[in-house]
Amino acid sequence: MKRICIILLVLAVGVACFVLVALFALGEKGKDSVMTSTETEPIYNHFPDLPKTSEIKWCSQSSGGIGLVTTTLYIFAFYNEDISDTLQGMTIDDKAATIELYYEPEEVRGQKWRLVENAAFAFQTDLKDTQKMYTNVYLNASGTILYVEAVGD
Repeated sequence: MKRICIILLVLAVGVACFVLVALFALGEKGKDSVMTSTETEPIYNHFPDLPKTSEIKWCSQSSGGIGLVTTTLYIFAFYNEDISDTLQGMTIDDKAATIELYYEPEEVRGQKWRLVENAAFAFQTDLKDTQKMYTNVYLNASGTILYVEAVGD
């Protein structure tokens, strides 16, 4: 009987260790395995006033569960020149903003970001209020990469 208890205890500890290692490995993989897209059409459907570019990288995340499902879009738009002057009605903070990126393409690693103020529902002027997404907007220091974090249901 004692021997069976020891064997069961060893098996339980082994299974627990395996589960912990598997969860740790999945957690490490996490953000690197985010499904991304470079299609511009879906982004311009949601944000028709976004300054035009041919290079956009984005991904989305949806909350699960019962009831209201919230979707967050993480959008990086890349430009060949400084677009600071094209952000009409928005002001760009001079100070560097600290942001935590859910999704970080290689092109944006190490960038310094500035908060774009007055951008709560940016780039969505012709959409109905029920279709609008709340946005946080950031511009890199050189003004060539626009980062939009949009939340809606």
